[in-house]
Amino acid sequence: MACGPPCKRANEVGARMSGFSRKRNGEILATFSHYEGAILKSLTEQILELLGEGDAPADPLLAVVGISSNDSLPEDPVLARLLPDAYKDERDAAEFRRYTEHSAREKKRSHAHAIRDILMEHLGDHALDLTAPGLNKREELHFILPEEKAQMWLMGLNDMRLALGTRLNVTADAQERFAEMSDENPDKGIFNLFAWLGWLQEILIDILSVDGES
Repeated sequence: MACGPPCKRANEVGARMSGFSRKRNGEILATFSHYEGAILKSLTEQILELLGEGDAPADPLLAVVGISSNDSLPEDPVLARLLPDAYKDERDAAEFRRYTEHSAREKKRSHAHAIRDILMEHLGDHALDLTAPGLNKREELHFILPEEKAQMWLMGLNDMRLALGTRLNVTADAQERFAEMSDENPDKGIFNLFAWLGWLQEILIDILSVDGES
């Protein structure tokens, strides 16, 4: 996953109180700067590109009976992380993949689209273009995240974080390792973005967990 523009200036995300909150009337309010919205849109588009097109399957077997002829782990390390083997045994993993990979890709595509589409609905393509002249990065965006989309956002954020974590080779000592990096190191900016996505996940999980307990 080539991170590109979002990660070159990733230190600019999370500087203000972005994220999710529960309004008194029960609705989930999402708050981001235009720049953060542009970053999220860019990351979802990279995920969609990795997962491939969601049109009619080219695989004849898949088109007829829903079983793919693909039975091997993707060569791309990020895609392999998003679509891992379900079993250690190679034969079991291959058989399971033939029956499930297509639907797994479709679900992850729907999660990415759930994030991208609502951002596009509230901002428009020009405002979400990181290269657009005059982009007001600090202007705030507020929108209601429908309950039925909240879980899809949670899964989509997780996919983005998994992709960045694979790109960074995040390990148990990641926090310490990246803290020692110079701010000029592009990987530090990517790690800040990785951490921000995790923070967004935690906020949304907390909101949804409270709902489940009530």
